[in-house]
Amino acid sequence: MKPSIKDVTEKIEISKKSKRIFLQKCYALFTEIYVDVDGWIRPCCATSSTGMGNILENDLRSIWNNKHYRKLQRTLNSNNPPEFCRVCSLNTGINGGDEKYLEKLYAQGFPTLPDPPKIGFYWSEEEHKAIEY
Repeated sequence: MKPSIKDVTEKIEISKKSKRIFLQKCYALFTEIYVDVDGWIRPCCATSSTGMGNILENDLRSIWNNKHYRKLQRTLNSNNPPEFCRVCSLNTGINGGDEKYLEKLYAQGFPTLPDPPKIGFYWSEEEHKAIEY
């Protein structure tokens, strides 16, 4: 169930007081792991476009400790998370399930955030392979 406008407004006020831009912290990265049928490890169930490594090429420990996972661990609950976290639709995500959260902040005059950090791998249709950000 999506939060009401009143709930979101109240959470925005709380978040302003705590100097956190986003409504809540996300723990999916630390409690879940997703493996696609082609071996790609995804950071959570909400992103299918970003891979952290491929289990067919590296063991899970190597992927979990690679530079992409470490960067995601540092930025996930910061004020500059990756793009896929900024538009998360999960109630347990940093937006509290509101994928339009940043748009609402910007509409209230909040300054635009810096470009999100590039994390992981994406599939290039042109090159027909995974490209590291």
